[in-house]
Amino acid sequence: MSLWPPTTFSDLTASAAVTVAGLSAFFAIRTFRQNVNVRRAELLKHLYSMFYETQTYSRMRHLLDYRPEPEFSRLRTHVEDSDGGDADFGIYLNFFEYVAGLWSLRQLSTSDVEVLFHYYLKELKFNPKLQFARNYMNQWSFVYLGALLEKISEKKQAHR
Repeated sequence: MSLWPPTTFSDLTASAAVTVAGLSAFFAIRTFRQNVNVRRAELLKHLYSMFYETQTYSRMRHLLDYRPEPEFSRLRTHVEDSDGGDADFGIYLNFFEYVAGLWSLRQLSTSDVEVLFHYYLKELKFNPKLQFARNYMNQWSFVYLGALLEKISEKKQAHR
């Protein structure tokens, strides 16, 4: 027996129920996707705020970005000559290990990470003056960060 075109009142109510169920499913899926996008935006804003708006990472960002002497040489020597390196340096790399962990769990896409942190990740991967940082990451098994750095290119990619 076909529900369309409806020939009886029960066929009409069955067709209406199927239509309402279909529309409900459509709007539920759309709402879910919107909520996922809002949560992702909140996470990205939180990561941005943590890295750029707090003082926690500002010293290390400045040191690795501008490499002022003698502070940069002291950092490099301390990281190369000690078991744990500089505490702020470890905290800095652990932030990126955390971001890379979220990326490996597919909570962040490569484009999400590149939009927020491309410059700093590119520096960690390609800058010859930061070889000591790459050695430190290898020595202390920054596995997720290493995997993420493999995906980072020298040129920032435009993302939609």
